[in-house]
Amino acid sequence: MTWLDKLERRFGFLAFPGLMRIVVGFTALVFALVLAESRFSLLCSISIRRGSATAKSGGWSLTFSSRRPPALCGSCFALWFLWFIGDGLERAWGAFRLTLYFLVGMIGTTAAAFSSARDFRTAMLIASLFFAFARFYPDQVIYILFILPVKIKWLAWVSARVFAA
Repeated sequence: MTWLDKLERRFGFLAFPGLMRIVVGFTALVFALVLAESRFSLLCSISIRRGSATAKSGGWSLTFSSRRPPALCGSCFALWFLWFIGDGLERAWGAFRLTLYFLVGMIGTTAAAFSSARDFRTAMLIASLFFAFARFYPDQVIYILFILPVKIKWLAWVSARVFAA
């Protein structure tokens, strides 16, 4: 019995079945609020900078940045794709392991943002979910622009190359 099995047996009640659906729902809600009121994006985008000019000698500062809302079609596609890979990973891993993976990923992303001067976003966490999905379902076919059939494993290889560059 692995340590993950022991954790699941002991803390399995903490699993969130359908976690990616919840994440997609809240993301869509925030997106709708940003579209309705553009000032809402000021509350949503927080950039943590260490040692900035406004802080004394290596302190921390929070800067709020305003961004143009992303395109509606692209956001809907991205949310659908997150739902798709989240459901696939929940079938492969189970609700507890997906919840644990996502929680550890969010904690790691937050810790990296605080400990580094670089700008960290959840895009890397979503990309790691995509790579995990490609590992479990490499022959799953999706259609780019609803025309070109491409296997997930080839998209993962191309994405890995883009991230490495």
